[in-house]
Amino acid sequence: MHELLRRFHETYHTAEDMSCPVRFFSYDPLSKIIHKVIERKNLIVFSGADILARLLANQSKYAPGGMYMEFKNTGGSSVTPPSYDRSNATEYYQALAGGADFLRIPLQITPLLSASGSNYRNNQVTFFATTQGVAGAKNALAFNTSSVVYGAALVAIPELDDISQDVVFSRVYTEIGSIQKATGHEIGVTWTIQCS
Repeated sequence: MHELLRRFHETYHTAEDMSCPVRFFSYDPLSKIIHKVIERKNLIVFSGADILARLLANQSKYAPGGMYMEFKNTGGSSVTPPSYDRSNATEYYQALAGGADFLRIPLQITPLLSASGSNYRNNQVTFFATTQGVAGAKNALAFNTSSVVYGAALVAIPELDDISQDVVFSRVYTEIGSIQKATGHEIGVTWTIQCS
């Protein structure tokens, strides 16, 4: 996974005004070749404050430990993302319907910390996850080559076996286009949170 991240960062540079980006990409796990990339800014939601408060109270199990990857089975057609704001993020996923579902994925590697100089500007943490599994976590919708990923959430997963305890930290949508699950490929997400 570290090799994949290294190749990704060497190949796909971002504009300087793109702070805290989330990047969706399709890649071949064997060759590590990266294909389509969509980059967007994330929105930290109100429940993210609950996570920060719990971490300050030394409840380390509330550190972001996974991602939701939201998908529909459209056969490749793009999905218009829902309108959303900073409220009701966790409740949104708990009530997801209408032919949509999400994969609940643990982070693949330890989050990467990039610290700045003495002024503490541009400190950032990067999280990474890739699609895995064959069915959604909410509606058991099949995840296969007819599936397109169009949104994601960075979440705390305090109890791996109890999805009801998950807390959403941040959300993002591809907005234009979606990424289809191609044969022999997975969909990865790198998620950067900047602390300055």
